[in-house]
Formats: sequence, structure tokens, C-alpha cells
Amino acid sequence: RHGNPAHHCVDQNHSVEDLEPGEERVVFGTEHNSTFLECTPRSPQASVTWLVQRDDHREEVKTDDRVIRTEQGLLFRRLHRQDEGVYVCRSREHGFTRTLARLALEVLRGDTLGELIAREEGGDWAGYRAPLLPSPCHAQRSSGGGRSWFKE
Repeated sequence: RHGNPAHHCVDQNHSVEDLEPGEERVVFGTEHNSTFLECTPRSPQASVTWLVQRDDHREEVKTDDRVIRTEQGLLFRRLHRQDEGVYVCRSREHGFTRTLARLALEVLRGDTLGELIAREEGGDWAGYRAPLLPSPCHAQRSSGGGRSWFKE
């Protein structure tokens, strides 16, 4: 309904089709927040397997209440520092296995994100408040006698 969550990040407007086979894409997540790793096979009959590689060890991703596998990818409901690693999404169909995505997940500490936002805003994180954006319903009207921009 609101689009692909990965496309909401300015530096991450890539799809799996934009990647060369074996190319790795970096995805940032914030500790204690949710993160989504996208991977959709081209065929609905294909089975998807997620592997995670840390150091020289690769294993299948274990799902539970916190890490959920969906048809569109892997959802971390609450990200931990230990979740960092390279996530490999593979599809298997008719005996053929294909790597669809290689995503290097980097987990930012929650307090690090606060410091970055405070630095951007030029203020103290403790007093940080997100700027309020004007509602489109209160958008500036044209000089047409104060008429609304919508049809009544």
C-alpha cells in the first residue's frame, strides 16, 4: 500500500534486477527497530532460502517471532547487533538454484543514530523533535479569491 520499504531510503533505490549476479548491496538498519530485506523470486513456484554469512561461516537463517520470512523477503521485527552479516537470498526451482540477492546488513546502534540526527539538526538529541510538515489539506491556496484547490 505504501510501497517498498527499501525504496524509502534515499541511497537504497535499487531493485534486485539492478544488481549484477554476486553483487552485494549494503542495507542499514537501526538497533531495536524493524528492518526489511527484499527478495522476490520471479516464479511463484520457486522456493526461497535465506543464508547469513558472518566471518567465514554461512548458515541458514533461523526464523522465529522476531525474524519472519515473508513472500517478499525477510522481516526483522526488532534488529539486534548480532544480526549483522551478509544475507544471501536463493531461489530453487526444477533442481536449479539461483542467487537473487546479496545484502550486507549493517546495524547502527540506536544512540549513534541519535547523534547523527542531532548533528544534522545542529541540536541536542535529548531535545530533538521531528519537524512538522504542513498538511496537504492546508496547502497554500492560489490567488483565485481564496477558493480551495479541491472540488467541493
